Amino acid sequence: MKAKQQSLKCYYIYVTFLLISITSGLTYVIAQCPTVTNSSQVLCDVQSLLVGDLQAIDNGGGVVWYETADSTIPLSNTESLINGEDYYADDSTGSCGSRARVDITIYGPPVGNNFQGVCIDDPTMATVSSLIATGNDVQWYLTPSGGLPLDGSTILIDDTLYYADQASPDGSCRTSRLTVLVKVGSTSMPAGDMIQEFCVSPTSTPTVGD
Repeated sequence: MKAKQQSLKCYYIYVTFLLISITSGLTYVIAQCPTVTNSSQVLCDVQSLLVGDLQAIDNGGGVVWYETADSTIPLSNTESLINGEDYYADDSTGSCGSRARVDITIYGPPVGNNFQGVCIDDPTMATVSSLIATGNDVQWYLTPSGGLPLDGSTILIDDTLYYADQASPDGSCRTSRLTVLVKVGSTSMPAGDMIQEFCVSPTSTPTVGD
C-alpha cells in the first residue's frame, strides 16, 4: 500500500513538472514574438517603401514579415511595399501562431491639372491661392523639392512652373510634388454704357447683338 502511494506521488510530481515545462515553453515563445503597436501604418511616396520599413517591436526573437497570416515563405526586407496591402509579423522561427497584422497606406502627390491658366483684368490679383489641387494640407512651391512653401497671397508669375505636395492625414510625412505650368492672362474689362436704351418698331426688335 505504501509503495503504491509513493508511485502515485511520483507520477503526480512528474505530471506537474511536465505541465510547468510546457507552460513555460509557451510563455517563452509568446514573449519572443514581435509586438505591433500601430496596425495602420502610413507612408509617403518619397520615403523608403520597403518591407524592412514596417514598424514592429523586436522582443528578442527577431521580426520577419509574411504576405498572409499563414504563409510559410517570409518576405525579403528589400521587397517593395504595395499600397493598400496588409502584412503579418512573426519571429525568426515563424512559430508565433497568431501573427500581428499591419495595413499599409502610401500617399502620393495631390491631384490637379498640370496646366492652369488664370485670366484676370489685374495681374497683381492672380495669387497662389488661385491654383487648384486636391489633397490634405496642400502647399505650393517654386521648386520640385526642398524650398519653403509659398504664402497664398504670393503673386503668380506668368509661364512658370509651380509644385504642390500634400501631407499624410496623420501629419507624419509629406509627399512628392505635382507639377503645374501656370499661365497668367491679363484682359481688360470691355467698355460700354451701363444703361442702354432701344426702341421697338414693327420692323426692328432689339437683340443681344445690339
